[in-house]
Amino acid sequence: MPIFIHLADGTAVENPMLGTALPETALWIDVLDPQGDERARIEEALGLALPTRQEMHEIEHSSRLYMRDDRLYMTASILFQTLSDHPETRPITFILEKKRLVTMRYITPRSFGQFRERLTQEPHHLHSAE
Repeated sequence: MPIFIHLADGTAVENPMLGTALPETALWIDVLDPQGDERARIEEALGLALPTRQEMHEIEHSSRLYMRDDRLYMTASILFQTLSDHPETRPITFILEKKRLVTMRYITPRSFGQFRERLTQEPHHLHSAE
C-alpha cells in the first residue's frame, strides 16, 4: 500500500516509516489501500479515523460533505479506468485540515499520478493544504 507525503518544499516521500508524528511540513498525505495494521499506524500518525472502503461506498449522497472536529470531509465519486471499455466510478475521501490534506482511496485514477507528476515539475503549486 503506497503512502505519499508531499512536503511544503515540493519534495515527496513515498512509503515513509510511520511513527507517531508526521513532518510539520507535510501538506498532502495520500493513502492508498491500507492493509492490516497499516491503517492503525496511519490513523495514529494523523490523529484521526480514516473511513473504510465499505463506509466510503455506503455513504449517503446527502452526507458526502460534512465538518467534524474542525476538519472538512468530502467523499466524491471519481471516474477511473477511463481508457478502458468499461470506465467506473469509485469513492475517494478528502479530509482538509488547517495545515494538510489527507486523501483516502482504494483506486488509482490517472488524475492522481498526473497531479503528483505536476507537483514534481512545478513544486510551487503546493504551498498550502488547500
